[in-house]
Amino acid sequence: MPPSNRPSFERLYECESELCIQRLVDEYIYDLINGNEWSTFKLLKDDEISDDKFVLNEKVMLNSYLFIRELLKRVIETDLDFEYIVTDLEKKLGNTHPVVLFLKQFRDD
Repeated sequence: MPPSNRPSFERLYECESELCIQRLVDEYIYDLINGNEWSTFKLLKDDEISDDKFVLNEKVMLNSYLFIRELLKRVIETDLDFEYIVTDLEKKLGNTHPVVLFLKQFRDD
């Protein structure tokens, strides 16, 4: 994936491979551990929304799922504080974002 100045969560929805998503999870964890803040967490610019919203939403959901799956693997491998990650993502993405909702459901189960 070419370098980009855009925030990582915006880049998540452009990923076309699991390797791309793995890199973003690694970047998120690195920034979280080092106290770096991603500049913004707006997922899509208004002008990036296509006429075919079903396809866009399908890709958003798939990449969100892949991000969650990879994030959970990293949490288990590195023994990161799961609650801290959920709180951080909720603050940055909002409490109704699919990533946050799934992580909360996972926590509650």
